[in-house]
Amino acid sequence: GAVFILDTKKEYIAVTEARKLGVPIVAVVDTNCDPDLVDYAIPGNDDAIRSGRLMARVISDAVLEGRFIHSKRTEATSTARDALMEAEVAEQQARARAEAAAEAAEREARVAKAKADAAAAEDTADEADAAAAEDTADEAVTAEAETAEASDSAGDTDSPEEED
Repeated sequence: GAVFILDTKKEYIAVTEARKLGVPIVAVVDTNCDPDLVDYAIPGNDDAIRSGRLMARVISDAVLEGRFIHSKRTEATSTARDALMEAEVAEQQARARAEAAAEAAEREARVAKAKADAAAAEDTADEADAAAAEDTADEAVTAEAETAEASDSAGDTDSPEEED
């Protein structure tokens, strides 16, 4: 880009800012202006209104024409690049799809393994609960049997004493 200035003496702030930013300056230079401050000087009268309008219109038309030419050139080169770019994009998309499919399969395998581990843990817990219940039932039966034997033996000792 560049900046177009009609009167560098009046627009000294624009000249200073363009210099600081390194923006090229295109300016109409009159006898009362310093041409050393301008990168591209256009000799002309910057004080008259008609000359200012003429210069502004000519520069404006030149900018529009330059943009039009630039857009036509980039369209021609962009179509040549489009075929290459589309091939690259298609390749990148294929790689991305393959990576996504691999990641999805990996996730599914992890989920299936976690479900299998949880089911195995539940089965183990159920078996442990069943075994504990059996042990408790066996202990209860054994305790009842011992209690019954103890009461039978206590009853047997009472009976002979009564007979005496």
